[in-house]
Amino acid sequence: MKRKIIILTITSLIAIAVLSSIEYYLVKTSYDYKVQEFRKELDRQYGKIIADFSYTDSLISNLDTLYGALKFKYLNEEIDKKEFISEISNNEIKKLIDPHLDKEFEKLFPDMNINFAQTLDMLVVYDKNGQNPDTILYQPGPKIEHMVFGTLTSLKDAFKVGTNTGKISTNGIRDRLTKHTFFISIRNWEFIVLRRMAFILIAAVLSILTVIFIFVYTLRSLIQQKKLTDIQTDFINNITHEFKTPLATLGLATATLKKQQGQENFSKANNVVNTIERQSKRLQKLLDQILENSFTNNQISLNKEELDLEKYIGQVISDFKLTLPKGSINLESCDKNALIKVDPFYFTTAILNLLDNAIKYNNTDKPFIGIKISNEENTTAILISDNGPGISKDIKPHIFEKFYRGSKGNIHDSKGLGLGLFYTKTIVEAHNGTIELLDTESGSTFKINIPK
Repeated sequence: MKRKIIILTITSLIAIAVLSSIEYYLVKTSYDYKVQEFRKELDRQYGKIIADFSYTDSLISNLDTLYGALKFKYLNEEIDKKEFISEISNNEIKKLIDPHLDKEFEKLFPDMNINFAQTLDMLVVYDKNGQNPDTILYQPGPKIEHMVFGTLTSLKDAFKVGTNTGKISTNGIRDRLTKHTFFISIRNWEFIVLRRMAFILIAAVLSILTVIFIFVYTLRSLIQQKKLTDIQTDFINNITHEFKTPLATLGLATATLKKQQGQENFSKANNVVNTIERQSKRLQKLLDQILENSFTNNQISLNKEELDLEKYIGQVISDFKLTLPKGSINLESCDKNALIKVDPFYFTTAILNLLDNAIKYNNTDKPFIGIKISNEENTTAILISDNGPGISKDIKPHIFEKFYRGSKGNIHDSKGLGLGLFYTKTIVEAHNGTIELLDTESGSTFKINIPK
């Protein structure tokens, strides 16, 4: 299933990337179209200004008079080409044209901050007989330095809305040839265009976000489903593992009974029979636990009994010793009359998990487990120690996590599911108790505190 989720994730991410690319292309195309529309609108409005207002025409026509006067000075060698251009750029007529055009643009575009400029790109003059053309100025492209009138300081990001090439003649005699370009610049025009296509942008963003949300929700649901399946499988595997201890005990007890049949001293056999009875009941409860699936949501229904703690722990040790291949267990009680109120079945599982780990992870020739019972102010404490290799500081914070297993590199020293200590902690906390791993110089010591 993990591989399917990975394939689904990669496929979905590719699909989202392709969809995003298509969305970007459509939005970019729409944006370019809106920009073209915007420029056409500027062209139309500029056309209205120069066509509908005679006062504007009369102001601009004054430039022709200026050009004629400057040409006369030039032909009489009163000024050179450089001075000719300088006189045009610094003419006094623009002091009348600029404020007038500002007002006209404000009427047509009341919500926009508009600047404008008209540049001179070409100027050719002829002599008095209309012959011998003399190029005063020729530019392959417009320059702000040759602005005739306007309020712009730069042509960068300005829209070219009009080009005027004119031939001037007087009495059929060629006088001059000019070319002018008109520019309009609008502050934050990109934002204006984007605002006009707000619906398209919102729809595109929402569609992408919807697809991403569906993908994340679906992937999260699949992962949760996988986790639930894994928990269920691991739970069953863990309970199956729990069966091994009582089954092994039953097998050894049965073998012992067979050996002692017919002997006169049958007292030991009676103890074995009692062990078989206890383990049979434990097996039945384990089966009930599987059917009820008690651990699925970490909820445990307890049937507490008040027990003599020393006697109870001694009985658990007695059963565990039958399956102990090697090593020894020692019980030390600081209070011979200590009582504890717990659910015998679940609490036995918690103790057996700790005992089993103490042996399973012990690599010494003579494993030793020490159990100490003591009464504290408000709790009854059970300390379970071993002489094993101990638990490193790196692993310690994670030992009670579900499915966590300590390892060396990528190698796990012992088989298991990483559920034993998690279930132990769950059981202890269900009794309103606590469990912790104490710092020791050697081995491991787990301390369980159960409220009185």
